[in-house]
Amino acid sequence: MVLSCQQEDEGYRDIRNYYFPLKRLKEGVVYEFRSVNSPQMAPAFWYFRSVVQDGKKVLTSTYYEQDLLPMQFMQEEMVTNGMLLDNMYIYGPGNAADGRQKKSVATIVAGNTFPFQVRDSGGVFVYHVQWKDPADSLIAHAVIKNRYFVGDTVIVLEGRKYPAIKFALKESYEMDNYGVFETFYTGEEVYARGIGLVYYKKNINPGMTLEFQLARRYPMEVLEQYFRRRYGE
Repeated sequence: MVLSCQQEDEGYRDIRNYYFPLKRLKEGVVYEFRSVNSPQMAPAFWYFRSVVQDGKKVLTSTYYEQDLLPMQFMQEEMVTNGMLLDNMYIYGPGNAADGRQKKSVATIVAGNTFPFQVRDSGGVFVYHVQWKDPADSLIAHAVIKNRYFVGDTVIVLEGRKYPAIKFALKESYEMDNYGVFETFYTGEEVYARGIGLVYYKKNINPGMTLEFQLARRYPMEVLEQYFRRRYGE
């Protein structure tokens, strides 16, 4: 969508080209993220695929850990001014007899995953989800993430420089397990033009920082082969 003159006058800019390229994700692509400072940490695998449902443009994303089992599934809808979270499932260990995972459906309080229009002068984009633990429905979880647009940057991937944008993060995580535990993080995200999310960092505490950068992109078949080799199936 072309920004109106009024929006341009108010200092808005369109950043949709820095989000995941839905047109190029119709066949599905795995984004492999690796730790920046701790190479011994296992990679994070995200599978992104775009579909059209009832005339709506939708981006699905699945997070995988060991044994190629999904841990999280998200479904976002493209709207006029950004991407909105429609559905989110959290998976956990299931019945050992049949091997099926348990699934928890998240409640979406505020589903802003990525804005298309931003201003350098500020603005907060709120993301807030709640869910019950898949293994124990008496345990409740909640994440509130506030994104702040910072500005332009450059990131190097596979020896090539890409124009990128940065967001600062303030995040809180809450777990209610016969008493409420709450913790707060700061961090940042970087999105490269034509690629999407390529870097993220969370400052858990003064002695612990999680920092991941996009290492590779490839079809799902490559990830399936990786897990077959690793676990000898």
